[in-house]
Amino acid sequence: MPGISGIISTGSTEDRTHALQDMVKCMMHETSYTCGTYANEGLGLWIGWVAHKGSFTDCMPIWNETKDVCLIFSGEDFTDPYEIIRLRTRGHACDPGNAGYLVHLYEEMGCRFIETLNGWFSGVLVDLPRKSVVVFNDRYGIDRVFLHEGKDGLYFSSGAKALLAVLPEAREFDPKALGEFLTCGCTLGSRSLYKGIHVLPPGALWTAEHGEIKKGSYFDLREWVGQQHFDEKQFATQVLDLFGGMVTKYSGGPFSVGVSLTGGLDSRMIAACLDVRPGEFPCYTFGSMYRDTFDVQVARQVAKACRQPHHVLVLGEEFLHEFPHYLEKAVYISDGYTGLSGAAELYVNSLARNLAPVRLTGNYGGELLRGVRAFKYRVPEGAFVNSDTEPYVLEARTTFQEQENSDAVTFALFYQAPLQGYGRRAIERSQIVLRTPFMDNNLVKLVYQAPPHLLRGAQLASAIISRYNPTLLKIPTDRGMLGDGSRLEGIIRRLCRGALIKAEYLANHGTPNWLAAITHFGLGGILERSFLGRDKFQHFRLWSRKRFSSYITGVLLEGGGDLEQFFDRRHIERMVREHVAGRQNYTDEIDKIMTLALACRVLLKGASFDGS
Repeated sequence: MPGISGIISTGSTEDRTHALQDMVKCMMHETSYTCGTYANEGLGLWIGWVAHKGSFTDCMPIWNETKDVCLIFSGEDFTDPYEIIRLRTRGHACDPGNAGYLVHLYEEMGCRFIETLNGWFSGVLVDLPRKSVVVFNDRYGIDRVFLHEGKDGLYFSSGAKALLAVLPEAREFDPKALGEFLTCGCTLGSRSLYKGIHVLPPGALWTAEHGEIKKGSYFDLREWVGQQHFDEKQFATQVLDLFGGMVTKYSGGPFSVGVSLTGGLDSRMIAACLDVRPGEFPCYTFGSMYRDTFDVQVARQVAKACRQPHHVLVLGEEFLHEFPHYLEKAVYISDGYTGLSGAAELYVNSLARNLAPVRLTGNYGGELLRGVRAFKYRVPEGAFVNSDTEPYVLEARTTFQEQENSDAVTFALFYQAPLQGYGRRAIERSQIVLRTPFMDNNLVKLVYQAPPHLLRGAQLASAIISRYNPTLLKIPTDRGMLGDGSRLEGIIRRLCRGALIKAEYLANHGTPNWLAAITHFGLGGILERSFLGRDKFQHFRLWSRKRFSSYITGVLLEGGGDLEQFFDRRHIERMVREHVAGRQNYTDEIDKIMTLALACRVLLKGASFDGS
């Protein structure tokens, strides 16, 4: 996966060189990557990187003109282009198409340059005159860096897999982390799934000098939270004026950009601001193998209205045939943080890469501008957690509630996005360069000045669409909002689509156990044929019972002994048999147990999986 790996240590040069090579090798699981290493024994630094060929960071390492400052950078930056012009006027050679200008920002501003960066990133800065090494990341912690602090130094990497490859002592699950993963779908705070491996805090600025590491931060969230609020009219005007130019910035650059369209409002806002020539942006939607989802139907209309081509990337028979490969690779790439859904995302994003190397999405638009909240605590069903692990499941509730008490914007962008979103984003970034304008620093800072009531509902989204392309307001969303017709027609449309979406949920992933017990005699098949593919493109309850049952049984019942210290094997056996028979629905639980079992196999034990 693209990112960085490194060691800051005073140990043996030969040992560290070999360790770094192993770490970088773990991240090179695609032929479309480029990589490299840099070592400075005097500073005790060994650093490596992996990047998509031709991407913003395919220019590492970055040196200044005098070759005494070096920068290794992962991610992207959307700094004001006038900064690059200013650097040129001061005699620096800058290419706006890659990350080369960043080292010159450091020359001009010192480490304060990191405060000006706008995007998801992590990096290592080497200042030879100062004999210092600086490790940093973005203020949200989206570009995750895993850490291990040991007696012989600091190990760090964008992927936990790289640390596990060279640190035998870390090849063990952290039981507290398991409690969080089972209930929240991720680990919380600075904890990772693995003992002795932690996560670099958001906005970190860690400086190593003379054998000591000073742990600092360049960003204080109170700078944004403590701002004075605008009134409704002022805030709406500011957002509307900002949004169009912001989308232009995120859809620009020297590489082809594909637009990931759904049937909702967030990608619609982006599409409204694409003031481009016909056919300039390939648009695509992830689709079901059973029928066109509402997302596909609506996105096709939006792309046509914007005069752009539209493609449906179907999760179909090819994926089902190769499912074990995609699942195991997804677990490996995501460091054990995502399983079934990660396998699907891996497949469809590999198809998206064939259309364009950059994917522009509406991710986090609903959370930022409409108060959507999808990050929750849920105790798994099935009573498969043993008595030793159960206290950690309960403890996770307290940890989650402490975070949940934050305001909606902070919770979404500083907890949900970097924590819950890590596994999925690790999969996505392994295949494409992912962008969303909704986490632009300028927009987020502005949203903290919003009247709270304006960040609920579709009012602001509709205003943005109306400003930049009012034609798109005529197309109903996947949930039946907007569109032409009378108010009564709109109400009926929303009710009908809402009912179909709910019916699909109940017929597949969200089937309650009482309904599964009733329908497993034959009615379930009728419901699935009638409703699958209305809203979702993934159908893992059906597939896990029909297509993958032997594979799941093999992993969990024949080879699942690795998890016996945490789980009750008898209950897992019962759950699998009940689920495969269709009498109960344990899709979420089987997904998490499978993910952990495969993580143990491919990450902790390294069983015959090289990431390719």
